[in-house]
Amino acid sequence: MNTQLLESTFYKNISKLFYAFMAIDKHVRREEYRACMHQLKETWPEKEGAVSIEQQLKKLIVNKENAMHCFLNFESYYKSHHFLFSIEFKKSIKNTAGIIASAFGSKNKSELILLAKLQLLMK
Repeated sequence: MNTQLLESTFYKNISKLFYAFMAIDKHVRREEYRACMHQLKETWPEKEGAVSIEQQLKKLIVNKENAMHCFLNFESYYKSHHFLFSIEFKKSIKNTAGIIASAFGSKNKSELILLAKLQLLMK
């Protein structure tokens, strides 16, 4: 598999995870999207990857994808490609997911469950 395709698939799956956190309560709120974009622009370890994630997120939002389906897709990808996720990337992913979950007031039950699943997955 060439590097460009691998990176594209990598970031596409991360965007599915972030979308899952935004849409798990059936609504993608502006605050959640903005919090995610702020994290990607200000703290994400790789700026080109951040742009790719943003583009994919926009597609997921427009298509109103199923949040749980997106999470399960990410989970499957992670299990098959865990070696691609450095400690730095895992930390950034978990941090961004937590910020998205907290962006609209406090975390709700669905978001807490997803955060726990992500934590177990990336331990």
